[in-house]
Amino acid sequence: MKKLFTLLFPLLLLVVGVCSCSKPRPKAAVLEISGPPGMCSETAGQEFKGQNLKLALSPGRYMFRFTAPGCRDQFKLIEMKPGRKEQVKVEFQPATAAAVISSEPAGAEVTFKGKVIGITPLVIPELPVGDYAADLFLKGHARTQVTWRIRNERPVAAKGYLDSNVGTVTITSTPDQASVFIDGSEVGNTPLTLTRTEGSYTVRIESDGCIPVERTVRVVKQKKNRAHFKLAQRPGGIQVTSKPAGADVFINSEKRGVTPCTVEALEPGKYTLRLEKAGYDPLTASIKIVPGAVDKKNYNLLSSTGSVVFNVSPVGVEVMLDGRALGVSRPISEGTVSTKDFRVDHLAPGTHELTLFHALGRPQRSRREFTVTKNQCTTLKNIRIWVANCEVIFVDGTRERGALYSEEKDHVIFGSEPGIRFRIDRERIRTIRMLDSKGESSEDESKK
Repeated sequence: MKKLFTLLFPLLLLVVGVCSCSKPRPKAAVLEISGPPGMCSETAGQEFKGQNLKLALSPGRYMFRFTAPGCRDQFKLIEMKPGRKEQVKVEFQPATAAAVISSEPAGAEVTFKGKVIGITPLVIPELPVGDYAADLFLKGHARTQVTWRIRNERPVAAKGYLDSNVGTVTITSTPDQASVFIDGSEVGNTPLTLTRTEGSYTVRIESDGCIPVERTVRVVKQKKNRAHFKLAQRPGGIQVTSKPAGADVFINSEKRGVTPCTVEALEPGKYTLRLEKAGYDPLTASIKIVPGAVDKKNYNLLSSTGSVVFNVSPVGVEVMLDGRALGVSRPISEGTVSTKDFRVDHLAPGTHELTLFHALGRPQRSRREFTVTKNQCTTLKNIRIWVANCEVIFVDGTRERGALYSEEKDHVIFGSEPGIRFRIDRERIRTIRMLDSKGESSEDESKK
């Protein structure tokens, strides 16, 4: 066998040589590939790196796989013909993947790229390769952030763990049932227990009749916090009027004004009010000052005095009461002998004395006593002083001085002395002359 192989081997070489000479090798083809930086090209188990490649390949069909960082793989079947040059420009699509965001506990609000996109669990689709972050927020828990990285088209998961961030705060006040405002919003009345996230809050307490109190309250998470507010009552006041006005106002024995008046800045509580005015009984009352309010009180004062009304005639009598001059009796109207009444108010109850004086009176000075009763008006009988207030000149020339009581068309009533009155017919009288307080007469005062 070995001898046979030795004899046939030269023959085989000759046959191979002849065959080789009869079929020439095909001419190689050229493939030019261009793409992004970092591109890698693979075919038939061979890998070529670079964004610009020039390959000499035997004619045939080649399946290429192209890869680039952050891009989806591209596949392309390329047929190479002998001696030909092919150019391929590879264009990639960015590689994307989904991210699954979850939290413990679930239901957290997800903020991604500045926008709220939903609550956990949540899928964010088609994220390009890169690093990402999202904020998670759940009421009563501290905010937290989750991060993840997209490397390829494989989905990734990111989970955040939220810590409780709430505490309770119990708000009380003196007095209770006060309105509670937190950061400007009314939330209820004291006593009040609220659940709030950790942080500082502006708490304001208001109650009718009290001065509001406002301060900052700190809530610490996972703790029972407390805050107590003591409210001071607003001062009050009272508006006092009286009939008649002008009464002195005393509050707890301190004079605070004259009616009508308003007394302010009084602490809430009970006080003793006293009104005093000359000629009236003092008035005492108990009042209650309400916080933040001004009450109105009106009081009628009872007179502690009486009054007297009397008439004095004739005209010109000087009148004094208890040694004090009241004036002179005056006619009701010019030319009449009737006189105006005297009225004196605010007289103390008891006995009083009138003194009457006229230079021509008989007697010149006289006195009258009378009694005044509290809160009553006493009317005295008409007081007539006999005064020679005229001189009658008769037709026969005789004259007579006396008191002229009344005048009629055809006669007058005349008295020559106290207690005597008589009629004189007009036909007997020539002239009647009125006398002044000195007993003198003038023609202007004559009556004819």
